[in-house]
Amino acid sequence: MTLYKKRKISQNLVTITMTFNIMILVALLTSCNQKTIDYAILSGNVKNSDNTKITIYGVSKTETANYLKEIEVDQNGIFSDTIYLKTPGHYIFFNEYIYIEPGNNLNVSFDAKRPRETQKYSGNGAVINNYLVAKRLKEKELIPKRSEYAKLDETKYIALFSNMKSELQKLLASLKQTHPKFYESELKNLEYDYLYKLYSYESYHRAFTDNKTFKPSAKITDILNTIDYDNALDYGFSGAYRLLSLRNFLNYDFYPQVTDLDHKDTIAKVFSAIKSLKSENIKNGLASDMKKFMNPTIENIEALNTGIMEMVTDSITRVEVIEKYNIAKRLTKGQKAPSFSYENFKGGTTSLDDLKGTYVYIDMWATWCGPCKRQIPFLEKIEKQYHDKNIAFVSISIDSDKEAWKKFVADKQLGGIQLLAEGAWKASVMTDYDIDGVPRFMLFDPEGKIVTVNAPLPSDPELSEILDNLLIEKI
Repeated sequence: MTLYKKRKISQNLVTITMTFNIMILVALLTSCNQKTIDYAILSGNVKNSDNTKITIYGVSKTETANYLKEIEVDQNGIFSDTIYLKTPGHYIFFNEYIYIEPGNNLNVSFDAKRPRETQKYSGNGAVINNYLVAKRLKEKELIPKRSEYAKLDETKYIALFSNMKSELQKLLASLKQTHPKFYESELKNLEYDYLYKLYSYESYHRAFTDNKTFKPSAKITDILNTIDYDNALDYGFSGAYRLLSLRNFLNYDFYPQVTDLDHKDTIAKVFSAIKSLKSENIKNGLASDMKKFMNPTIENIEALNTGIMEMVTDSITRVEVIEKYNIAKRLTKGQKAPSFSYENFKGGTTSLDDLKGTYVYIDMWATWCGPCKRQIPFLEKIEKQYHDKNIAFVSISIDSDKEAWKKFVADKQLGGIQLLAEGAWKASVMTDYDIDGVPRFMLFDPEGKIVTVNAPLPSDPELSEILDNLLIEKI
């Protein structure tokens, strides 16, 4: 082989090697550029707060719906954490909406005593969130209390919320060029929020006037009849659209129907309408909403469970429905009541087992709960009425502040058995009885078995009827 040929071959090998290396480098760079960012950074400073943690949770009917995280706050109110997400979504952060996208590096400062008025965002993602802050403040400025606007005649009511929609659209306009995707979605959300206000007019007006048979005119109903309830994208983004969807399929009459065996046909029609939807996320979202109706006292629990399981495709929702159904079955009338043992205001501890031999009426409450405190005078009246009867009245507080609980009980001279549940919302009595809100009232028999885990309020005359009948049966 000549020297020339050897050099030529050598040059070709070098060229091939360099070309190959360049191809690998391009591939590596391309793969790096295509790597999906699945997180955002949220940091900030909160003033006037004793909290060592701030909870953030998802509210969009997307992957964020099941997101829940506690962010550590140091003694100076400084916090910083990573939020893992693949798609943009709305969250609740310190009781206010926040919008987070993958790749955001978002900083927020606020005063815990006035979070809505003092929230300020900076960094990547700030523009959208500062709009949301301005939006909330504008709504507060333009809209009076519900008790006031609910009494308006139809023309004035429509004008009020039509004007609000226009003002919010003006606020949003600045995002049209900088954040076009959010702009388009939020523009629809403002329209849906307006439509939801129109939808709510009937119930609002009835509630705050003496006209209990009020019906809106065709001016409102014709607009509402144009809504498309099978829009997957809008359902994922817009909270107002989700509310409209919920009310369209599961209206105010649904719960009374699901509790009564005489309405099986109506329930079947509801499921049929939902199953006909093309949007899987809407079907799964409504299934998640419907599982909340699944409690031990409803007669149609089997039909409800079957209908939900037939239409749900989301694995997380399926597990939640199964758990809800199993809990409901475990808490039906006649089942053994899960026991508890908590600190007694008068000293020591008291358990449910200690109270065997008597009927037990349980009041789940908290000192910070307005509706709970409004029931106290009625509860005291019931306690006096059955003072010499075989009934123990037990109030279990879920206060996290023990001293506040002790002071309230002492100042109000509350009677009955006063207990404090350790763990507050996470207390065993809350999880064992699937309690997600207070006040809640429960009734157990002398053998420690469940009569009902959804007993009537003390203010409800039905409670006395139930107690009288139970006492007669034991004579």
